[in-house]
Amino acid sequence: MTELLDEVLPRQIKIISEEYGRRAAQLVTAVAELLPAGVDCTDPDGGMFCWVSLPADTGIDTTAMLTDAVQRRVAYVPGQPFFAAGGGSNTLRLSYVTSSEQEIRTGMSALADVIGERVADSASLR
Repeated sequence: MTELLDEVLPRQIKIISEEYGRRAAQLVTAVAELLPAGVDCTDPDGGMFCWVSLPADTGIDTTAMLTDAVQRRVAYVPGQPFFAAGGGSNTLRLSYVTSSEQEIRTGMSALADVIGERVADSASLR
């Protein structure tokens, strides 16, 4: 047990931390490159998630958009439940720890398509 705590655990933490760092960087890069202008994404310094905010003026509700995303094999957590005082319907939380860098890129491309369709729909209603 002492060996695990003193030697194996620190090595494993380093491996996981480096891998999560690469995946987080891939996600942040994909958001910047693939999602529409005005989308904001946190650049995590740790943890397992990125927080994304879509431009409020699009009127996109990420809870309503989730069905379309899942049909394209992309899942996220809508942000609204995290806002105790209300709001946040234009936000979402993305995890980067269970997907490879390629899967992240593919998923973000699909999510960009879903968001693009919602933006186009909201523009046509104006």
